[in-house]
Amino acid sequence: MNDLRRLHVEIAGLDESALQSAIRQHDLGQVHDEGAIDLQVETLRQLAGDQDEQWVTAFADMLSYARSKGWMTDGEHVRAHCVRVAATPFEL
Repeated sequence: MNDLRRLHVEIAGLDESALQSAIRQHDLGQVHDEGAIDLQVETLRQLAGDQDEQWVTAFADMLSYARSKGWMTDGEHVRAHCVRVAATPFEL
């Protein structure tokens, strides 16, 4: 999660039911509608791991921007749009 100017979730090979199950199973947030997911901010921080001060500032700026656009309604989730991508075949 290095590009904090365009937050989105890339989805490959999951139908809507499987997507909802995966989001719940990994405690990532909740599916808002077919085109968006409300992601838990704290989970995003944890997934990013240890980051430098510049990243922490950029992350806070991203959340401020999202809040100004109405993409954060409760302060704990940020809305990200879904991008369907082609599944890449697994090769051994």
